[in-house]
Formats: sequence, C-alpha cells, structure tokens
Amino acid sequence: MNGTSVGPKPHNDADASLGQKPTAADAPELPDGLEPDHHDPDSFSVRCTTCGPLNTIDSRARAHRKADNHGLNCAPTGVTPVSEIRVATDGGRPDPGDLSPRKAVERYLRRRRADATEATVKAWKYRLKLFVEWVEGIGIERVEEIRPYDLDEYYELRSGAVAVTTLEGEMWTLRKFIEYLEQLDAIDDGLSEAVRIPDLDDSERSNDAVLEPDDALPLIEYYRNNENDRATRAHVFLELAWYTGARQGGIRALDLRDVHADENYLSVCHRPDTGTPLKNKEDGERPIAVPAEIIEVLQEYIRNHRYDVHDDHGRQPLLSSAKGRPTENTVRNWSYLATQPCLHSACPHGKERDTCKYTDFTHGSKCPSSRSPHRIRTGSITWQLDVGLPPEVVAERVNATLDVIEQHYDAASAREQMERRRRPYIDQLELDGDADTEAAE
Repeated sequence: MNGTSVGPKPHNDADASLGQKPTAADAPELPDGLEPDHHDPDSFSVRCTTCGPLNTIDSRARAHRKADNHGLNCAPTGVTPVSEIRVATDGGRPDPGDLSPRKAVERYLRRRRADATEATVKAWKYRLKLFVEWVEGIGIERVEEIRPYDLDEYYELRSGAVAVTTLEGEMWTLRKFIEYLEQLDAIDDGLSEAVRIPDLDDSERSNDAVLEPDDALPLIEYYRNNENDRATRAHVFLELAWYTGARQGGIRALDLRDVHADENYLSVCHRPDTGTPLKNKEDGERPIAVPAEIIEVLQEYIRNHRYDVHDDHGRQPLLSSAKGRPTENTVRNWSYLATQPCLHSACPHGKERDTCKYTDFTHGSKCPSSRSPHRIRTGSITWQLDVGLPPEVVAERVNATLDVIEQHYDAASAREQMERRRRPYIDQLELDGDADTEAAE
C-alpha cells in the first residue's frame, strides 16, 4: 500500500514505520481516477486491507483520525496522499488550466493555511464554495473556461443577495483566488481585474449596533450588586469583554493560568496546537491590565461558579462549560444573553422577561437589544478612548492598529473625537498664554 498503514497505533503518512504495514499483496487499489501524489496532493485516500477504499478526505489530519479509528476495530488501515489523474498536454506535465474550479479552490486554501488562521481559511472556504457551486451550475468544468463576463455575472448575482459589506468581503476573496490562478498560468493574465469590488464609504462600512456605555455600565453595575448574578459566567464574560476590548477568540482562549491576580493583569496567548489560535497569531499575544475589582470578580467566579473541567487538550479554560472549553458559537450565545437590558430594567421592547423566548439560549440573538462579542468590543474601544486612554494604548490593549481603530471601531462622532483628542491640548494654543510667557521672560 502506498502511504502508512495502522492497526492499534497512531501513524503519520510521512512515516511508514509507525503502526502495522501490510504487504503489497494486501494493499487495496486506489479509487478510480486517483493516483499517489506525495509532492502536492489534492486529498488523502483512506484504505483498509479488508474493506478496501473507505473515504477520500481533503484534510490530512482528518484522514489519519479516520484511519486510526477504523484500524482499531478492523484491519490495518492506511492513508495515501492522492491527486486526480490528469491528462498531460505539455511534455508529460499537467496543464493547470485543466484544474476543476473545486480542485483549484482546495489547492489555493492549502497554500493559504501557512499564513492564515484556521478561522480565516474557513471563511475563505465558505465564500469560494458559493462561487464554485455557481460556476459548476453554469457548466464550467475547467478554470481556463472562466471569462470576465462570468465574473461580472457572479457579482450581479451576489449583489442582489447580500449586504454590500458582505459583498465586499466575498469579492476580495474571489479576486485573491483569481490572482492565484494567474500565478499558476491557469488563466489569462489580468482576469483578476474583472472581479468588481464595491466602493464603500465609511458609513456603509460601520455598524451602529454597538454596546453603548449607557447600556454596558448599568449592566455591569447590576451584575456586581446582584447577589444571584454576581460572579456568574455571564457577569465575568461581560466584565472581560468590556474592560479588555478583546476579540471573542482571545476571551475564549483564556486559561486559569492566564489570570495574574497579584499583578492585576491577564495574558492573552496564541496556542494553535491546542485549539485556541489568535487572529494575529504571535502578534496578538499581550498582557492586558484590568482594574482590581475585575480580578476580585474573577476569583469569586473561580471559587463559586466556574465548572472545574479541562478541555480536550488538558487545559483549564477560564470561561468553561460543563463539557470543557466552549465553542465560538456558544460564547456568542453567552454574549447575547449577558447583554439583555431586561436583566436590570423593564424591557425596551414591551415584553415580559419571564415569558420572553429571547431569554432562551438558542434565541438570545433575536433580542433587538442583545449584542455579539464584536459589538461589545466596538463599544469598549470607543469608551476606552472617551475616558482618556491614549489611542496608542488602546490599540495595544485590543491588538489593532490606529488606522483600524479609527475606521472600524471608533464610533464617536466627529465632535466627540474633537473633545476627546483636541481639548486637552487646546490651551497650549492660547495667545494670552504666549503673551504671559513673553512678559515673564
């Protein structure tokens, strides 16, 4: 068998010495249309010496897990890197223009995994999946068949289906993919210029549904003073999200060991090998100072309310569920429930909290007043600037550049920005001050 075969032992398709290696006579044939490719595989074929070919999987890690599980309960099972058998058109070398759109996208995403987080690659995969399904639907079988007219048609289709900000992200992703095909010489040079990118102004880029200080601070005060809800997971989540301005992934990544109670700060760490990568990888690692009262709340939560569990990697998440570390979607749902104003006052939408379905875990996002972690981050950044933290300090705390903060997160009006940033220095421009200085000299 080409690749690695296993019985009860873990394995790696790059090291055939691990596990049990079947003889050549035992090796099942590869599925039709595939050939071994240890240099640049499209996917990974899982084959059992008893059952034959099982699956062809686009992820090396998932293929090995499948082989491990099957091998423990059946016969030696192996993983072989494979690619489609392509007809050679140029001296025995495959023509990149013959790549199917689907295979081209898979190849592109494999290239990008080296310089992007898994969450980012997943977003690209979803966006490009929509494009692949569309071109397949109109009969395009090879990427060399894609024409500028097709790209314009796809733009028209998507522009009528999604918000302009979503469209911008989809078209940027598509353009980068088309540029990659140009680099492979799979399509004509310049085709990427036919991918239209909507021209958004600042008002279209921003989303005003942030958690305002007038909403956040009463919620925090309620949590701190309510004996039933103080130091609960909802309370701790809101304190962390508001006072750090961290991204959802950064909050989810926190472990017990990242709370430095003696020095009143938290460590945000990039740990991709154990399931908690940061958006900016190592560049996103940083200490974040927090007020002493937040540390007190954290300690109370850890003593009284935190689930004492480990995640799948043996780590102890700070914000834990009964099963371990929460998924990103679970954290988002916690955020929706933690920011509902009816916790401390009458519902602004005329509903009764005891009977409102928006207080259920699966419906919290439907509450018009609930906010996602990103919208808490947006409000937090504006608030930190408003209370006088220098922009460069805020940028470091929230792991963003000054330009990004000013364009995407600083929701203050132009007048508020003037009051915040110009007023502390305006006295230095007074002529009377200059005259007094000259007289004194």
